[in-house]
Amino acid sequence: MQHQGVHYDTGTVFRGPGYAISTRRTALDLSLVRRELEIIRDDLHANAVRVVGSDVGRITVVAEIALGLALEVWFSPSFFEYSPEETTSRLVASAEAVAPLEAAHPGRVVFVAGSELTLLMPGLVAGNSVTKRLQDLKGDWALLGNGKLSAYLAALAPRLRAVFDGPLTYASLPFEQVDWGPFDYVGVDHYREARTKDRYVEIPDRSCQRASR
Repeated sequence: MQHQGVHYDTGTVFRGPGYAISTRRTALDLSLVRRELEIIRDDLHANAVRVVGSDVGRITVVAEIALGLALEVWFSPSFFEYSPEETTSRLVASAEAVAPLEAAHPGRVVFVAGSELTLLMPGLVAGNSVTKRLQDLKGDWALLGNGKLSAYLAALAPRLRAVFDGPLTYASLPFEQVDWGPFDYVGVDHYREARTKDRYVEIPDRSCQRASR
């Protein structure tokens, strides 16, 4: 693959226990968006952008601008603390919303079918908040082997493909156990930060151990 991309947040809403409902970006100035995407393309030399956010209309508008600037788009709606049924409904609606852009730019739009759902969606592991789920996982990493994430994604993928013709991926945490069979790309949110910068490359990526294509 020859993807060199940048993460671009259009306004992600954090909701649920432990969060006041808030967003990283309250306003979206489209002239500023265009300029920032030009910087991503021209100064950072990226050829792709992962457009993230909780408002599908915003993501779609930014995706259209990015495509007009010859950037590949990874369309990545982000929803916090909705039930599996509601999360599915929102992701399918998002895929349907971006389908016309994919049809107009075939091969240049990738749909990201959720991200980090073990922590961000209730029902895969016990706990009524991100903090509680993470605490429980740290106490027993074997909880990741319950198969619920892969079962959820296996049911989600055909519903997305029914409305969206482009490639699919999922944005996994490195420790999530994912069956990648339903997807076209393996996708991992592998964070580099001050605590991990010296061992970033060596950190094991358990999510890829079950990749089937």
